[in-house]
Amino acid sequence: MAALGAVRATVDVDLLVDEGAAEEVRSLMQTLGCETLQATSDVANYLLDNTLRLDFLFARRKYTRAMLERALPLRVRNVDTHMVRGEDLIGLKLQAMHNDPSRIQDEQDIRLLMRLLRVTLDERLLGEYFDLFDRREWLDELLSDT
Repeated sequence: MAALGAVRATVDVDLLVDEGAAEEVRSLMQTLGCETLQATSDVANYLLDNTLRLDFLFARRKYTRAMLERALPLRVRNVDTHMVRGEDLIGLKLQAMHNDPSRIQDEQDIRLLMRLLRVTLDERLLGEYFDLFDRREWLDELLSDT
């Protein structure tokens, strides 16, 4: 969110990585002394020094693998990495809302991202995500509001 201009008061880092790197991630987190909060074939959550939460989503399906391919270069404190595009972050937040409707922060995040990125968003890709979760009417509402 912050890399896209939407600053929030959270103390976590969300990372999308290829599923083939899952064991490497687990090994690295163990080496760093992280506490494992959850580890499945889809996600892994760690806590570093009881202060920083690291949430990994392992890309293994068509949509998340495409997100990795579209990711944009990003430099953070002399480290070269990539970030997902705004449309893809919105798609991930839609999925989170679909999986757990009580996640109201994701709805607020989507509204904020739509306002911040409206001019540059790929409406076709957004349409795919909103159709996937049967939320096309909400997309139409968001687009007309922004």
